[in-house]
Amino acid sequence: MIDPAFTQAERTAELLGGRAQGSGSTEYTTSGDEVAFLANVARFL
Repeated sequence: MIDPAFTQAERTAELLGGRAQGSGSTEYTTSGDEVAFLANVARFL
């Protein structure tokens, strides 16, 4: 399986070259509703 986010990050890094700034990390915050969270993750997969 190819992770689209990984592919997008690679292409962005290639496009920006040395102009890229920051770590590229992403932080997610949830409501704490585990059932809703898992359902949303399942939709992505």
